[in-house]
Order: sequence, then C-alpha cells, then structure tokens
Amino acid sequence: MMNLRGEDTADALREWIKTDIAEMTKTGYDMGKFFFTAASGSIAILASLQKLDSAFQPTARTLSPYAFFTIALFLGLNLVLPRNRLLSGDTDLHTLYATEFKFIIRRIYFWCAAWFAGVLTSLWVILKPA
Repeated sequence: MMNLRGEDTADALREWIKTDIAEMTKTGYDMGKFFFTAASGSIAILASLQKLDSAFQPTARTLSPYAFFTIALFLGLNLVLPRNRLLSGDTDLHTLYATEFKFIIRRIYFWCAAWFAGVLTSLWVILKPA
C-alpha cells in the first residue's frame, strides 16, 4: 500500500493540471475533425438520396439543408484550424484555459444547432416531396 503525503498529492495535481491545459487544444482539434467528417458525410448522403429521386428539382426548399450542413462543416473546420496565442510571463494559464474551453463549447453548440437544422430540413425535403 502506498502512503501519500500532502506533497505527493500536490505534485500529482500540478502535473494533471499541466497536462489538462496542454491537451485542451488537442480536444478542439479532435472534435473539429469529427464534426467536419460528420457534416461532409451528411452532405454526401443527402446528395446521394436526392440523386436517386428522378423528380428532384433544385429549389430553395430542397437546397436549404445544404446551407445548414455547410455552416456545420465550416464550424468543424474552425475548430481544426490553429489559433495563435501570445504567451508571456504575465499570461494567466487558467484564464487562457477557460477562454479556450468556452470557445470549444460554444462551437460545439453552434455545430449541433446547424447540423440538427440540416437533418430536420433534410427530413422535411425527403419525406414531404413538393
């Protein structure tokens, strides 16, 4: 059995915090890759389904899902692209971490809203032909 002293726990906590801060941008990158793939796959599936329909006519109604999926695609791309940050000795890493975390969460919410809007309008177009 290992007896931990207060110093050991504090060191482990410091290392965990350093790792968590260092991995934050990786989290956004991984989420962005997934979101980009899901949005582009949704566009491909919708295009395939519409191509199978011989009565398909490109109208604002039938093309509206593409707009939502394209917005979702660019939001995913926005998470993947690196952001430049100026770090100095005065930089508060906790504030930077919180700002990055809020940025990622906000993009996730926007992506989900755009993607779900694309799915709902796709169902409207596919299940209720003009």
